[in-house]
Amino acid sequence: GKHWIVPLRVMRPLLAFWASVGARDDTVERLEMMKHSFESPITYDNGLVDWFSTGTTVATKKAVSMTPGVVDRFGAWWHREPIDTNDFEIDFAIQFEGSSSPAADQSVALWYVYENYTAVFDERAAIKTRDWTKALEEQSLGLVGYRQKFDGLGIFLVVPDKTKSVNPSVSGVLGNGATEYTLLKDIPTSDSKKLNFRNTNEPVTVRLRVSPKHGGSIVASMKLPDSDWQEVFTKSGVRMRSGGYVGLTTVTGAKRSSAVLNTADRVTLSNMHMFNYDVSRVGESGGVGDTGLLDDKYLQTRKDQMDALNRLTRMLSRHLSEVAPKEHALFNDVVGLQQKVHDLEQNMKTLKREVAMSLGNESNTDVGSLKNDLVGLRTIFMKDSHSHRTKLDAVHAAVKDTGTTLRPARTLDSAPTQGSLEEQLLLVSQQTQELEDTVSSSSSWSTIFFVILVVVGVGVGVSVKQRMDSYEKKHHL
Repeated sequence: GKHWIVPLRVMRPLLAFWASVGARDDTVERLEMMKHSFESPITYDNGLVDWFSTGTTVATKKAVSMTPGVVDRFGAWWHREPIDTNDFEIDFAIQFEGSSSPAADQSVALWYVYENYTAVFDERAAIKTRDWTKALEEQSLGLVGYRQKFDGLGIFLVVPDKTKSVNPSVSGVLGNGATEYTLLKDIPTSDSKKLNFRNTNEPVTVRLRVSPKHGGSIVASMKLPDSDWQEVFTKSGVRMRSGGYVGLTTVTGAKRSSAVLNTADRVTLSNMHMFNYDVSRVGESGGVGDTGLLDDKYLQTRKDQMDALNRLTRMLSRHLSEVAPKEHALFNDVVGLQQKVHDLEQNMKTLKREVAMSLGNESNTDVGSLKNDLVGLRTIFMKDSHSHRTKLDAVHAAVKDTGTTLRPARTLDSAPTQGSLEEQLLLVSQQTQELEDTVSSSSSWSTIFFVILVVVGVGVGVSVKQRMDSYEKKHHL
């Protein structure tokens, strides 16, 4: 039969669609907007290029670090493109970690607004100011890093209450672009939900559901670790428009005179997932619609489209269930190998620096020469080691024999005295002198004997020669 060749950018949203349907309600239809979704670690290979980060926000291996535990810091995490749907859901996991007395105005805000943040924020000017609080105020971004007169929706996670006491709460605010809102004056709102989302053992999950159905509704919920979902904001009879931008901003609060208040919570974002409940449209650029899979040219009716999607998602889900364990094991192996290579690289760099410091700039030539010298010395030592060992054994034996010869006789129960030691040394000196005289005398007699032998030999030779000459003369005659 025919086989469908489906690009990866088509497979991912379809798999998300199948997973969401199977995990929650079979009657719900939704597609995950993959360009607006991520799981840490996020890199340029899996979507980081689609996000704009500024301030102290940086993507790390474990999570997106929004702000550190330091006062007077600001962080922002915004998507660069709008979403093309007004029927969507946003889920994200966030964690607050800090002391019991954080800064007096630390807050985080989730935004769905109709203004492109990357077009209005002047990062270069903010950096030159060297004071994030002042820089945000100069750019009219004084409400948790965004406009006080905003057009759209904001969900605020605020650590203090209006009395600046630590009392975490969640508030929802609809902005019309004209009304001005101020932190710790208008926010937290009077109907805010008090929930202690700080210093949890795991990240808390926040969910925002926006729907145009039944006149429109907005529902925000939060789930603490080991707890059920709790609604924190609801609004009925409101229809949000499509084309909004999604982002997160956070501020750690201004510096205070008291040292206790100069601490702040460290805020990290673990993941974010966005779902489109209007399957008649893609919801973002680069989705399924760009491939022509949902074109009327191929699938005439909505029923045909859903049947095709159901068949494809079933096929892909079976494939995913088989491949996922192997892919996970392979990923762990690659991570382990990468760590080993990194450790080896660091060790080699350290060794290279040590050699360069020891041998100077000509370290490469000197290392080769040093290696050859070491090999040559080893060869010489190994070659002559046996003969050296034999000579040393002979010397040890000679010293032992000499000690035995020179040791004076004494009884077993007698001990050497100072006088006896002097006598022994004198005896050794006398024996040494006698040995030298004997050797000298022997050498003199050997010389005399050698001279006599030479003279006798020469005489005998002369006599024999004369005799032979005599014999020759007689023979000729």
